[in-house]
Amino acid sequence: MKNTHILIVEDENIVAKDIENTLKRMGYTVTGIASSGEEALKKVTNKQPDLVLMDIKLKGNMDGIEAAKQLRSNFNIPVVFLTSYSDEETLQRAKATEPYGFILKPFSEDDIHSTIEIAVYKHIIEKKLRESEEKYRTLVENLNIGVYRSTGGPHGQFIQANPAIAKIFGYSSVSEFMKITVSHLYTNPSEMKEFIKEIKKRGYVKGKELKLKKKNGTPLWGSVTARVLYNGNGGIKWIDGVIEDITEHKRLIDDKEKLITLLLQSQKMESIGRLAGGVAHYYNNLLTSIMGFSELVLYKIDDNSPIRKDIESIKKVVKEASTLSRQLLEFSQKRKIQLNFLNINETIRRIKQMLQGLIGENIILTTALEPDLEYVKSDSDLIEQLIVNLAVNARDSMPEGGRLTIKTENVIIKENDCKSTPEKRPGKYICISISDTGVGIDKDTIHRMFEPFFSTKEVGKGLGLGLSVVYGIVKQHEGWLNVESEPKKGSTFKIYLPVSTKKTKEKSDKNIFLEKYSGNGETVLVVEDEDVVRELATRVFRENGYVAFAASNATEAKEIFKKEKGQFHLIFSDVVMPGESGPQLVYELLSIKPELKVLFSSGYADDKSQRTIFKERGFKFLQKPYAPSDLLLIVKEILHNGN
Repeated sequence: MKNTHILIVEDENIVAKDIENTLKRMGYTVTGIASSGEEALKKVTNKQPDLVLMDIKLKGNMDGIEAAKQLRSNFNIPVVFLTSYSDEETLQRAKATEPYGFILKPFSEDDIHSTIEIAVYKHIIEKKLRESEEKYRTLVENLNIGVYRSTGGPHGQFIQANPAIAKIFGYSSVSEFMKITVSHLYTNPSEMKEFIKEIKKRGYVKGKELKLKKKNGTPLWGSVTARVLYNGNGGIKWIDGVIEDITEHKRLIDDKEKLITLLLQSQKMESIGRLAGGVAHYYNNLLTSIMGFSELVLYKIDDNSPIRKDIESIKKVVKEASTLSRQLLEFSQKRKIQLNFLNINETIRRIKQMLQGLIGENIILTTALEPDLEYVKSDSDLIEQLIVNLAVNARDSMPEGGRLTIKTENVIIKENDCKSTPEKRPGKYICISISDTGVGIDKDTIHRMFEPFFSTKEVGKGLGLGLSVVYGIVKQHEGWLNVESEPKKGSTFKIYLPVSTKKTKEKSDKNIFLEKYSGNGETVLVVEDEDVVRELATRVFRENGYVAFAASNATEAKEIFKKEKGQFHLIFSDVVMPGESGPQLVYELLSIKPELKVLFSSGYADDKSQRTIFKERGFKFLQKPYAPSDLLLIVKEILHNGN
């Protein structure tokens, strides 16, 4: 090849010059002549030739074979021996240096030309091959995907591996990883058998997901693509494969599926909420009628009447039914958080019956409530949700039944008490303890139990959001919680919420007599689309000193209002009615008579009731179901104090 630079190593000067002239005639460049091995190494260092023509017998202490050996190892320069020595021992020594050619003296120009060309070409090809192998090796070693070669069978060994696979499985080095058997990576031995069976049948696997484990036992999901190579006897010679850690990918997919499930559940609950709102409207109208007529009867019979207890029982049951209805509706509705001074004991007493229904009859529910419990600033629905979630969690830990205890107490946290828990701060707190006699919780689970979507339940039996919601509510109140539990010894959740001061009002006398709130001939327009409720309200007003007119819708109400020339002191209107709504009617009548007093009522518990809007605008609101005494009391207040 043109521009090939050659170093001649020959101890006979005349021969060296002859070789130099021959090479120049052929178009090669001679970089120099050396007569000893030592001189040859120096000239190679300075000149870096493409090829060395080397005689075996040289001056000095280093012969050509030794010089060729050092050139090969230190400079990777091809050597062609040009010598008159051809004995077997010399040839064997020369072969050990892996020369690129061997020319015996005397030689022809064709011999030397063809040998040089082949030697240079071979060296170029080998260099390209080494560069390619180096690129491949670097790529494999720096790849973030594990690459391996292993033997087959139940006791397969790793033959080759890259650093990435050692890192994926938590080993400190490739050498440490290579010491383990393939089966050591499998969580379930049957999966390895299935993998070998599949790759034998098809010759390869692509993107197969396997549940594996790291060095420390941590589960790992791997996606494996591999092919099998067979030996001459039909057995597995080795398996070449790549493996990718898809644990995070699987987690994201799992979370996505849970989010979709949550969305569907949310949509389902929203639909149920709408349905419940409509049912509650009708249901509360019925309860209003039952409660109202029961109370009217009570005021017309003697205290000693044999049926008085029966009617009082009816009234009591209606109150319980209305309380349960309100709880379930408010729990399913979305609304803005309203922080108020709250007594947790009252919340617990109010939802106790509902809790018993949730946890089942095989679990005994007991309460131990602090008599003078301090107030907290909170939203009653948030506290209900917190207690319900913990109660349901406790229920699931007691499938065979047990005992659930809810306890409240006032606590004072001092500076020294804050060292054990980072969230603790000195001050006054109320503590809600919810204890069960269930299966308990191990330490590893306690550390993860408040994570979103973490669940120990079977698929389809929970989204793993209950305790994370509890954690969020507690943090929202700037409180903290502790969990005390041991396997088979039950669990206790302690929630600490900061105390807020509140001046308590004196309780009003509940023994209300209708006569006390009778009217003095004031005129009232009752607008109600439910016949039985309209009849009740009209009757209550007429029998207690009021002049009452009744309308079943807004159109009738406006006709009566016009006929009576607007001579009304108060309009008592349902909110949601067929056609024009109660608020639309009222705003129209107020434009005619601004001093008109207003009282709204509704059986809805959600935004349809517009309760919040009425409060902001100064209108009074009476939630159905209501008793006649409730109606007369609020009407008396409105007529006395105004809207």
